[in-house]
Amino acid sequence: MLARDVTKGDGMGKAILIAAALFGLPAIAQARVDCAAKASDAPDVERTVKTFLTAIARSDMAEARKLTSERFHSFDARTHFVGPALLDLVEDRQKQGLKLEFGIGKVETVIHCDIAWAHWVNEGAIDGAPTIWQESGVLRRAGNGWIFEFLHSEKIPPSPAN
Repeated sequence: MLARDVTKGDGMGKAILIAAALFGLPAIAQARVDCAAKASDAPDVERTVKTFLTAIARSDMAEARKLTSERFHSFDARTHFVGPALLDLVEDRQKQGLKLEFGIGKVETVIHCDIAWAHWVNEGAIDGAPTIWQESGVLRRAGNGWIFEFLHSEKIPPSPAN
């Protein structure tokens, strides 16, 4: 079979088109992406995560907002927040006396082009009560740095006393 009109005939041509669309074209598209991560990307993402959470803990919401995109979404306390809503809520609660402490461990990252997926354990406190969160985020390269597109924070319940 040297040549075939894939738009006519016994259906085999359509099968070839479908197979090419399903298996061939994504591979071709993927092969064209050439955006290797730089050696500095993972440390830069980790620094952004820590700077963002440090800003929140010290009630510097202006700094924290600089590290979020205009499309920022977050899940915290089983609630979906859009845009600055999470930061606004935390800021309001801090004005009422809420004290947050964060202790960010190693930030694990996976970087592809201008997108980073990161996750970490945050061992801190809420109003002095020890608290552990498992957190993750999606960050996007913006200019010379990284900003959050998405943040997920899940408080880990304390272990039952033995």
